Amino acid sequence: MKSLLRALKTALVWLGGLAALVLIVAYLAGVFTEKIQPTDTPEAPRQVVLPMHSEGRVEAVREKVVERIPGTVEAKHEISVSSRILATIEDVLVRSGDSIREGSPLIILDSRDLEARELQAERQLEAAQAQLAESSKEYARVQALYRQNVVPLAQFDRVERAYRVASALVDSAKEALAEARVAQTHARIAAPKDGRVVDRLAEPGDTAIPGQPLLRIYDPSELRLETYVRESLATRLQRGAEIEVVIDALGGSLSGRVEEIVPQAEPGARAFLVKIALPLDDRVYPGMFGRAVIQTGETDSLFVPEKAVQTVGQLSYVTLMSGEPSSARQVVHLGEGKREGQLEVLSGVSAGDRVAVFAD
Repeated sequence: MKSLLRALKTALVWLGGLAALVLIVAYLAGVFTEKIQPTDTPEAPRQVVLPMHSEGRVEAVREKVVERIPGTVEAKHEISVSSRILATIEDVLVRSGDSIREGSPLIILDSRDLEARELQAERQLEAAQAQLAESSKEYARVQALYRQNVVPLAQFDRVERAYRVASALVDSAKEALAEARVAQTHARIAAPKDGRVVDRLAEPGDTAIPGQPLLRIYDPSELRLETYVRESLATRLQRGAEIEVVIDALGGSLSGRVEEIVPQAEPGARAFLVKIALPLDDRVYPGMFGRAVIQTGETDSLFVPEKAVQTVGQLSYVTLMSGEPSSARQVVHLGEGKREGQLEVLSGVSAGDRVAVFAD
């Protein structure tokens, strides 16, 4: 009997504990609290109390629609500097990136062979002049005797021929000397025009071969952006038209001018090569990446004050002025456009909306 009572007591304890556990779970689940029935009424925008601020408006601005076409900066004139004679290079006076002036020395060649050739030409001229002097005297003497019928005609012709040969030898020696002196100037290679050195292709000790490039230079005042423009847009461009050119490496833009439109489209791309002349800028180099900004039309864009836009994580929002002291926050999607103190808004607000502009 006692064991039966103990078992009943134990069962009652377990049942009581289980009932208590069920009641706790039901309470946490909200079984004993009043529930709010769902309705179709939309939730009102979250109201916030504004800190110190001023008021701004969403503005509709008529803007140009542009197309940014990639291109490459190229030099209009690039010159390969080479030697006109075969000689050893003694010194190269410039390096890549150096600015040069027309006539300034660039490369010095070994001129010992040229000096020897010039000295030899001078000696040959002296010998020819001495021979001419002797032939001239003989010619004058025989000519006087021939007029007196003292010497025969054959002798006179022989002396006259020797005189003319000596005179021709002098002329030839003078030309050889002039050529040797000109060749001497070729040992000093000078800049053909103002510019900047692009590449240094030779070093002292190398052999300069006629026609083989030793330096490459370009004129930095004659750079241009070369880009391929689709045919529907290229047909609207005119030579001399002003085009904005954005150079990403400079973090800014330059005012270019359409200099040339190649009158033949690329068959695969259906695009025309357009060359846009750039103003002189020491920061611009051939090979740089740039974009030609070409207007294609106009559109209305919305702008809000930059200080009216606040960011939380990846979301941007503005505070609509719906009443004082509380207003509503509105999520907006920003565009890429910027004006002085304003940002472009693609959606979320309308023209004329009042927004809060916060202090720094």
